[in-house]
Amino acid sequence: MISKKYEEALLKKAKLVIPFRALARANPALCDVDIRLLVSTDIRMLEVLVPTIALSKAFASPVDSIDLAKINNDEIAEIVTKHPDKFMAGVALLPLNDVNAAVKEAERVGDIALR
Repeated sequence: MISKKYEEALLKKAKLVIPFRALARANPALCDVDIRLLVSTDIRMLEVLVPTIALSKAFASPVDSIDLAKINNDEIAEIVTKHPDKFMAGVALLPLNDVNAAVKEAERVGDIALR
């Protein structure tokens, strides 16, 4: 899933043009949790929210990647916490272009309900 705050931040900081709008048009539930919840209303299963786009130096600088990961992870944790009947977990997005920051973020997300 591409959270709204993450999408907005990534569009501002990304080095490459990322076709989020095309992805959102093709599958609105990919970027909009409210649509995702509507689509899954009749489905009796729990989802795990997984990052759709990994952070790498191709997308953002190491410093920007740290901020982007935190923005994404905080919003995904909020969604999972708010809708435990629909989402059993969220998978953390890590700034893989900065190993030390990735380790710190992995430790931090354990405290905010992500895996």
